[in-house]
Amino acid sequence: MHRGVELDLSELQTLPRYQLAARHERLLRKILVVCLVLSVCLLVLLKLQLFPNLAAVLGLQAAALLVMSASVLSVWWISRWRMRALLAETRAAGPETFEAQTEQPSRSAGRFSRLLRPLARQGLSLLAALRRRGDALNSIATTLVSGLAFALVVNYWNSPPSATTTAVVGQVSITLLVVIGLVIAAFAALVLERHFVHLGGSETLNTRAKVLPEAPQLAYQCRVYISFSLLTAAALLLGTETRPWPLNWVVWLGVLPAAIAAEFLLRAALSVFSPPRQHEPELLTESLIAAAWRWPIKPFTHLHDELKQRFGVDLRQSWGFAYVRRRLLPVCGVLLGVAWLFSGLVEIPLAERGVYERFGAPVAVWQPGIHVGLPWPMARVQRMENGVVHELSAAAGEPAKGAKTDQKEVLASAEAEPPASANRLWDASHLAEKSQIIASEVITAEGSRQSFHIVNMDVRFMYRIGLSDAAALKARYTSADAPALIRSTANRILVRYFASRTLEGVLGEARTQMAKDIGSQLQTDLDSLNSGVEIMSTVLEAIHPPAAAANAYHAVQAAQIKASAIISRERGNAAQQVNLAQLRAGIARNQSTATARETIATAEVAKRRFMAERDAYQQGGNAFLMEQYFARLTQGLANTQVLLVDHRLPNTAATIDLRSLSGVNKAAQSGVSPALSPTVDYQESP
Repeated sequence: MHRGVELDLSELQTLPRYQLAARHERLLRKILVVCLVLSVCLLVLLKLQLFPNLAAVLGLQAAALLVMSASVLSVWWISRWRMRALLAETRAAGPETFEAQTEQPSRSAGRFSRLLRPLARQGLSLLAALRRRGDALNSIATTLVSGLAFALVVNYWNSPPSATTTAVVGQVSITLLVVIGLVIAAFAALVLERHFVHLGGSETLNTRAKVLPEAPQLAYQCRVYISFSLLTAAALLLGTETRPWPLNWVVWLGVLPAAIAAEFLLRAALSVFSPPRQHEPELLTESLIAAAWRWPIKPFTHLHDELKQRFGVDLRQSWGFAYVRRRLLPVCGVLLGVAWLFSGLVEIPLAERGVYERFGAPVAVWQPGIHVGLPWPMARVQRMENGVVHELSAAAGEPAKGAKTDQKEVLASAEAEPPASANRLWDASHLAEKSQIIASEVITAEGSRQSFHIVNMDVRFMYRIGLSDAAALKARYTSADAPALIRSTANRILVRYFASRTLEGVLGEARTQMAKDIGSQLQTDLDSLNSGVEIMSTVLEAIHPPAAAANAYHAVQAAQIKASAIISRERGNAAQQVNLAQLRAGIARNQSTATARETIATAEVAKRRFMAERDAYQQGGNAFLMEQYFARLTQGLANTQVLLVDHRLPNTAATIDLRSLSGVNKAAQSGVSPALSPTVDYQESP
């Protein structure tokens, strides 16, 4: 290659790669635009999800086109730099060329040439600046395109294409159209490959005489793309729903563009630390992986050239290296033979056993340790478990503990919400529970009658492959799926076992005895089937009504709680009414007693007044009667305007008595007789 070759501006016009740089730049620009447009179209199809079954094919094809675009882009930068370098050299050498072509140079022409020499030096500095800027832009562009290609391969690594296709027109399917497109793209790449091989010339040709020194690398990239497209098309044609393994090749083929893109990224990163140089820009997309696409294959040729050019070491002149090259095939053959013989040496770990098969027939059962047998394919060892205990639920849908599953169980932290598997309440459905029909007796108004109930029970079995050699052979060659065999046999035994029992008997009988009976019957059936399985223990973890009956059970509990609340409330109301009646009776009794005491006191007062008046009458006679008369009269006339007219007055004419009767009124109000009141001026009329 041209790496490390110092250049002089005076000789650029004599080099073919500089003379044809403009033509190469236009050709590479067209190829780059076509590759980028095709890549963008494939990315748009992926974004719209028009062909979800072929998303991996489109994504990997876009990645391969981007890898090829990165290679073409790097060569395009170099050709563009050469074109600008040739233009700068032509401008700098213009006055000298003009002076050489003139037969009689004048003094003014010499002065003009001396004035333009500084401009030539400025052209050299401008050329170096263009080269540095071109190297930086080349590194950035190569990194972006290669990084996008690598990201596409990683994104579609775990999504192989599907064999299901959709008809477009008649019997033509999308897969067939994609295959035709891949073949056309491979043919176009083949045309480019032949053109770049012609531009590169012979490998023995001097680098300075080559038209395009980077053409071999572009040819290698075209060969890689041709191989990738043709292999992808073949995988799509061979892949069917019953034969999906060719479709998995498409994903594995994505390793090729991903590896080349990773190599481009590494070279672009290392180019940042390369020292400044005066020669041509470096080709960043020179791939060792793509260089393997040549014939005859020379894996060490490129290594020899690199070592000789960078370190001055010529391995072709080394006797030791020549000897190793001559003895490489015999040594590799001996090593392969020894490795083939060592395939008969088998190491069996402690938790496994091995069934030794010689020409397809089982010969012996090997225990843990190191054993020697015939090499492959004359003999092989089928590995089996050795004493590993598994837990299996009778219900279908729950994998056995210890079995390999695709999903990993995520443990919740102490502060997080508990997982659904931790819910052991019977009002929630669980995968490990199995429903059974159990006979029962129902008492109705007409009498008792036979019925049945559905209960859920969690039955688990602890099993292992028998430790004997016969059990290992039976488990290996009799049953293909031991958990499925155990589960189906256990379900049949459970139906037969609980069909002959009532609900009261199941709930009243000890679970340990029931588990023991079920385990013994299951072991008997498995032995009759020559399964080689040994039931270690049987566990009945729970027996309860179905989860669907939880709502009805909760309604019954709610009704009982409501009835108890109503009874308590009515008892409280009754106690309140009794206390209120007692309070009212006590008040009435107290009021009657008080009324009676008041009546008796009033009667006694009247009696004493009567006796006092009788004694006063006996002593005063008519005077007492008159006093009583006046007292009653005064009491009756207490609030009345009184005019007294008495004919017995001494004067003949009528006389108005203007005496004040306030004293009489007070005496009447106090209940004392006016005759006995000291403030009343009483005068009896004649």
